[in-house]
Amino acid sequence: MCTMNLICVSTKISEFADACKSSASSIRTSQTSDTQLVALETFAGYLKSICTLILDSKDTNTSDLDRLFSNRLSLESIRSFITDPRCRLLLISKKTTVQDTLMNQLETNRNNENDVYRLLMEVHYINPEMITLIVFKRGQFIENGKDYAAQLQILSFIDSSPCQTLHVYISQVIKPYFESYVRQLDKNGHVEQTIEQIIQNNLMELETNFNHLEQSNKMAKLTVAIHSISTHVGKECDEENLS
Repeated sequence: MCTMNLICVSTKISEFADACKSSASSIRTSQTSDTQLVALETFAGYLKSICTLILDSKDTNTSDLDRLFSNRLSLESIRSFITDPRCRLLLISKKTTVQDTLMNQLETNRNNENDVYRLLMEVHYINPEMITLIVFKRGQFIENGKDYAAQLQILSFIDSSPCQTLHVYISQVIKPYFESYVRQLDKNGHVEQTIEQIIQNNLMELETNFNHLEQSNKMAKLTVAIHSISTHVGKECDEENLS
């Protein structure tokens, strides 16, 4: 049942993405000869400030975060995000288990590696002990002099409950936002069989499927414990029947 729900959700997400792609043939950004790209150090500092807020990286424990943004591979990934049109996103994850974090600090210092934070250029589900920040690039480049708010989109995920997180995004954010957009397209409230209507239907089905998947996962984790009184009564009944 859970596998069927996963397949259904995956199919609906693909249909939704294709419909949105067909609908979004609007704004394209391209680099001109006078385009000035943002400096690597400046943008890395901006990303670090986002991580401090969204990933709850306290000022008193920033050594791992500092190490992430001084790492050569991390800086190369950030540079690609700024300059390469093919690099569309950055994923930054933080381990949330305090005990594991403390245990890894000595190992981190010895190996000069970062086991608390990860920076990737692809979306991955890592493990239930991570919280994840994803930064999308809206255009082809990150330009200097333009507000980052106009150039970026940001999402966060709690990997311990991916189905719940996605269900919340669909039901409480994306679906209401798109429905409001459709109402603006048609003040009379009548949208014909257009691509917008197809997207609306896909969103409703996605919401339902994620809800079913979330409930299935909860049921799979449900365990029923037999109360001690019930056990005692059952034992007495067995003894009476035997006698």
